Amino acid sequence: MVTTQIKIQGMACSGCVNHIQKALIQHTGVTKAEVDLPTGMASIEHQNLEISSLNRVIQDAGYSVI
Repeated sequence: MVTTQIKIQGMACSGCVNHIQKALIQHTGVTKAEVDLPTGMASIEHQNLEISSLNRVIQDAGYSVI
């Protein structure tokens, strides 16, 4: 397992956090996702996925990756 940190822009509430976490968890190869609203950081545990595929999940959920 690999853990990747991604900075996210555009979150405003806990609903945003839940939406992103749910999208990440549903992505094949992701085993754990924690998103922190105050820091805007996502910590994603996965099976050595390409960072671009994780970024795409976040962007498809409607948020920006910094």
